Amino acid sequence: MFKWIQGVLEHEQDGWHATGDLGYFDQKGRLMLTGRIADVIKTGGYQVNPDEIELQLVGAAHWDCVCITSLSSEYWAEVIIAVAEGAKAAWTEELSRRLASLSKYKQPSITLDFKALP
Repeated sequence: MFKWIQGVLEHEQDGWHATGDLGYFDQKGRLMLTGRIADVIKTGGYQVNPDEIELQLVGAAHWDCVCITSLSSEYWAEVIIAVAEGAKAAWTEELSRRLASLSKYKQPSITLDFKALP
């Protein structure tokens, strides 16, 4: 499916490229993207699955919803961040308490809170 041309990986004319995206074609033939096969954050030489972190945060009364994502970093590759919707007082302390059993490199370096997430 692929061939090398002057050191660059090229698609063959009718080839496919594995992007890691999940999706389907709807009835009109449009590609509908629904997610990623492997949602991995690369930070400090480690690969971290945000789902592992988010599972530790389910059911807390200190936020309506929280998600784990990342920001690009020249030094770390990516920096893990926790973003909360509807955060209550002392939410960052509850976040730290719930994540204390995880390795340090899996813990968010930045916390943000918003009234509403998209």
